Amino acid sequence: MPKSRLLSLLRVVGVRPGLPALAATLAIVVTLASWTPAEAASARVTADGDCLNLRQAPSLSAAILTCIADGTVVTLVPGVVTADALDWQQARTATAVGWVARRHLTTLPDPASAAPSEPFAPSAFDPPPPGGLTLGIAGTASPQAVIAAQTFPVADLSTIDPVTQRYLTYIPGAPAIVNTLDDATLRPEMVVMVRRAGTLPPADTSPIARLGTSPVALGTARPFPTPSRDGLTLGVAGTNDAAALIRTQPFAVDLVVALEVSTQRWLTYMPGAPEWVNTLNRSTMRPTTVVFIRRSATAPDPTPPVMAARALRAPITYYYCTQTGFADIGDGGGFCGLMRNGAPVHAGAASCDRANLGQRFRVVGDPTGLVYTCMDTGGGVNAEHRDIWFATNDEGYAWRKQVAPAGFATIEIIE
Repeated sequence: MPKSRLLSLLRVVGVRPGLPALAATLAIVVTLASWTPAEAASARVTADGDCLNLRQAPSLSAAILTCIADGTVVTLVPGVVTADALDWQQARTATAVGWVARRHLTTLPDPASAAPSEPFAPSAFDPPPPGGLTLGIAGTASPQAVIAAQTFPVADLSTIDPVTQRYLTYIPGAPAIVNTLDDATLRPEMVVMVRRAGTLPPADTSPIARLGTSPVALGTARPFPTPSRDGLTLGVAGTNDAAALIRTQPFAVDLVVALEVSTQRWLTYMPGAPEWVNTLNRSTMRPTTVVFIRRSATAPDPTPPVMAARALRAPITYYYCTQTGFADIGDGGGFCGLMRNGAPVHAGAASCDRANLGQRFRVVGDPTGLVYTCMDTGGGVNAEHRDIWFATNDEGYAWRKQVAPAGFATIEIIE
């Protein structure tokens, strides 16, 4: 499959400095004297490469004291207030105390009580021939660390964004403006492609390697992020059965492709094609194989089964990627990357309490008719609260104004 078909540029939009917004419902002025070390806990600003507004009061219309750089560790002061459809956390920097949108904070564990965890780490991929590609999980947010873990000289590192169908690349030594894959856009869970420096030798005509002879499907097929029509998505298969992998996807599939690294040949599976045509099968595919899936341009997507539902009343808010149009609505956005489940943000995704991850639900009166899935979490999203993702603040605001003008709506949980 030609790489040129995918190549393009992407700059993920970060959290923008907040703009004047809805009228304040509270005006709480915070001073340095209100903080004492005994109250302290820590959190890291997660602003997707931009900065986060520290405001004088928990309100979108409050004065901005400073803009805290992404990745900065701040000290939390007890006190959370809900206003303007946001949860606000009182926080202290080295020079000021104020209020920030809680969703942009990742609470850090107490070093004295935190349980040890197994961190992500970059690993060496299967070496390709000079000029060839190999694939694997990044294991880190640093392109340089991925490259350093390889046992061969690297020409470039790349991945594809299933939502935008744009190609993100990192070229060692290239100017930052050229590298669209960087510390802000790479995530440890991402599948990446590494190209070895050199010139690719003539095509290998040796027999395709057989990885096994299992007559049954192994592993559990994984659903991938849904791409646009005729677009690609990629991930680890979870199974050695391409047909089972296709059945697991919520969209119509016309092609599954995997790279045989040693020979640089693309192995393919096309639904309905004769067995001798499909070189990607249970003998050439493992549950750990990285595959590309192409969504059909014309075939209708599978109809989701009709499921029983139970209704409840829930707080409804929205979060979004880009600030557009009515600039006084929202507080910067910047949610353009990956969610807690590792998938890129997309229409139909929701941030929910951790206990509800994976849950599917509808919103009564929703003009879109979408079934939402809890794929993300946030520091201020607890209990039955649902935070729905939109591409822009305008879309989110208009949607919430229609379905939850008072901040609440009836949702139907799909069992």
